Amino acid sequence: MENVLDEIQTPGSEVVYANFGRRLLASLIDGIFLIFSNVVILGVFGYIILIPKNINDTRQLEQYWTKVFSLYGLCILTNWLYYALMESSSRQATLGKMAAGIQVATESENAVPTFGQATGRYFGKFISSMFMGLGFLVMLWRPKAQTLHDSMAGCVVIRK
Repeated sequence: MENVLDEIQTPGSEVVYANFGRRLLASLIDGIFLIFSNVVILGVFGYIILIPKNINDTRQLEQYWTKVFSLYGLCILTNWLYYALMESSSRQATLGKMAAGIQVATESENAVPTFGQATGRYFGKFISSMFMGLGFLVMLWRPKAQTLHDSMAGCVVIRK
């Protein structure tokens, strides 16, 4: 059995699919970047709109929690746009993927994914993370090293 951390290349093709190690490295770099950006969002907007006030009734409490959930929604929106815009750009990669030397491509033509595919890929990660992250680990056994969210979006992750 070949080493699961080796690059996977299908016979007769020049495409080399990204291995688990490179994808993990890219994910860690992106995670650090997004944690920093989310902390900034939560810190700046949280300080401005969530400064504790005297909450005297249920309506004020509801408004407070609406603002809290809106901030988390803003973080999800920011993360989605980061992945979808970067992966559907001409670089086909987030900052982490660029650092790891990998990029996202369409499954059939190895072309630039559409914004819709990149969006589907991002939200598909929520499904991939269910059941102890098995949707991510299936790449170890698939011929094109695709995760569940890659397959759902019709994408592959390849070496540059």
